[in-house]
Amino acid sequence: MAWTRRTYLQLVVKWKVEIDMMNYPSNCIILPRLADKDHASQVVKGWKIGMIKWVELSDSDVDACRGELAKIMNDAASGRRRMVEGDGQEGNLSS
Repeated sequence: MAWTRRTYLQLVVKWKVEIDMMNYPSNCIILPRLADKDHASQVVKGWKIGMIKWVELSDSDVDACRGELAKIMNDAASGRRRMVEGDGQEGNLSS
């Protein structure tokens, strides 16, 4: 599974938990492919020793994440529709 905001929010909504950022080595989650060796090592160590952990969310926090996820999904669907509509228009112009 790709580590993106969408997949993270899907996990958050499904399990009603989020990563506790209190002891995370940066103020936001860095995609693994963009993290340097030191950051990745700190994250792995944090999970192993329990400094980084999942924390339970309230229902209102889950609802907020569900709303953000819905917006991401709608934006992605709109982008796909525009690409399809664009392809159809290009085909009509060349005929």
